[in-house]
Amino acid sequence: MTPEECSAEIIRQLVSQALLETNVSEIEGTAITIPAAFNQMQSEATLRAARAAGLDRVVLLQEPIAAAMAQANSDSGQFLVYDLGGGTFDLALVQSLSGQPIIQKGTPLPANGSQPLKAAYGVGPSLPGHIDLELFQDENARDPDLNLAIGSFRISHHDLPEGLEIKEGDPVIFHWAMDDSGLLTASVELPSLQQTFSSKRFYVDQAGHHSFDGDAGEKLVETTISVAEAESAEVVKAVGAGAKQELDDVEQKLEEQRRRLGAASSGDERRSITESVRHIRQQVARLRLQPEHRGRYLELKLNDLISRYNELARPEKPTPQSERLDQQAAAAANELKRRTDAAFDLADVIIDQMDTIYWRTLWQKADFVRFMFDRASKQRHLAANKETFDLLLADGENAVKAGDVDELRIIVLRMWDNQITTENISGDIRKLASVLRG
Repeated sequence: MTPEECSAEIIRQLVSQALLETNVSEIEGTAITIPAAFNQMQSEATLRAARAAGLDRVVLLQEPIAAAMAQANSDSGQFLVYDLGGGTFDLALVQSLSGQPIIQKGTPLPANGSQPLKAAYGVGPSLPGHIDLELFQDENARDPDLNLAIGSFRISHHDLPEGLEIKEGDPVIFHWAMDDSGLLTASVELPSLQQTFSSKRFYVDQAGHHSFDGDAGEKLVETTISVAEAESAEVVKAVGAGAKQELDDVEQKLEEQRRRLGAASSGDERRSITESVRHIRQQVARLRLQPEHRGRYLELKLNDLISRYNELARPEKPTPQSERLDQQAAAAANELKRRTDAAFDLADVIIDQMDTIYWRTLWQKADFVRFMFDRASKQRHLAANKETFDLLLADGENAVKAGDVDELRIIVLRMWDNQITTENISGDIRKLASVLRG
């Protein structure tokens, strides 16, 4: 019996057992996990074995990725996934920050409930910073940040009793209640610290009610429109003539919002523009995720990431990180060739992992840290607390003069933490900050 024949027989037995235990009569698709170090020939041999076992629709998942996806689907937080193999020891750090619904439309009011979560990272005297529980009104946008932001429940290291700290992975329980009028009250319980924080003291409504007055408000809206234009340009590059009518409609809508901004004279008018832009971004996101467009978009995303890594981050000599990124690039490209929804989902996960390697490599470069500080220093209009921004700016300028790159890294992260979350303006920055903290 050849190795492929042996594998096919094992797969047949596993399929029979699965059908028996689940009472399912028809298999719509199968995922088979393989070692992360499998080469192309080994992967193809596995697919041949699956076909010999009678399986047609098969996707291959690297074992660490499969474990990470299984954990991320059930919890939020950071997880260390380890794989003890035949003479190998693989590690992967996974962060899951997926949104979770607390109340569905149509639920009879009043209503209340609790949502168990986990702290994505530590906060305390030795770990300055904060954790945010962000609230959105569901508008069927796949990315939670593209839904309507209604609030952010923040607990910082200053709010904790002396000597106590939140550890990475600690349970965080979000208790909520909605009255007959649809008004939401909330509290956050930290069981490990025996502490509960009420919304009266800690609920921050900056996410849904930021001021759009004056020059700062105008810059805020300008940034929102620029983000939408950049996202639209990405889709145009990927899809092109494949969605000309929809993309022309998006372009016209964005031009209209720019005209409205030029004529706006009040904060309410500017707030209305950001609301319109958010709906345009939802339209762009839906277009990007359509089955006939998603593959081309992910191919563009992958090729752009590889190009940026080669230009800005690739070391002169191969390192474990650069070799891992190359392996992941090959794996993502193979998944994109399969042209199935499951393969697209997996390719998206792999590209995100590559993105993490890219940013962490750049974060070790002093020039990049100074560049990010210079960029953040010009974004006072995005600061939730302007006084905090001014203090951090002064500290950062002193760190630059002293050549203290480690201190400058901390300051940049704190400046990002102080950025508002209105309409996902700083969504990418917040994700980047989470990656770099790891």
